[in-house]
Amino acid sequence: MTAVDEVLKYIATNEIKWIDFQFFGIDGQLHRVSMSRSEFEESHFAKGVAVANLLKVFDKEQTDLLLLPDPDTVGRVPWETSTIRLICDVVTAVSNERFLKDPRYAVERVETSRSALGVKSAKVGT
Repeated sequence: MTAVDEVLKYIATNEIKWIDFQFFGIDGQLHRVSMSRSEFEESHFAKGVAVANLLKVFDKEQTDLLLLPDPDTVGRVPWETSTIRLICDVVTAVSNERFLKDPRYAVERVETSRSALGVKSAKVGT
């Protein structure tokens, strides 16, 4: 069973009513957008979720951004028992490529470079 299948099964068997799509802004702050279970589709894992307020968080001139949920990050929101959260990557709508200003992507690029250079550890952030 794939990670996506596991998330869909979890939603179906645990009375989940809301899905929180969480993402980090360019300032490192955690943001979230919620969607009802009835609106949520399996295709969101591949095609992404269009969110209008991404323009406020990222580059105002970049109008074609989507949130791409990472099924490996699913977790139940403890204080909202009918809600799960998925941490998302920010991608461009046209090419579905990672958005360079997405902090998650920036950290992944640093980790890839660190590993390629043979450095055992590195501190990222403040």
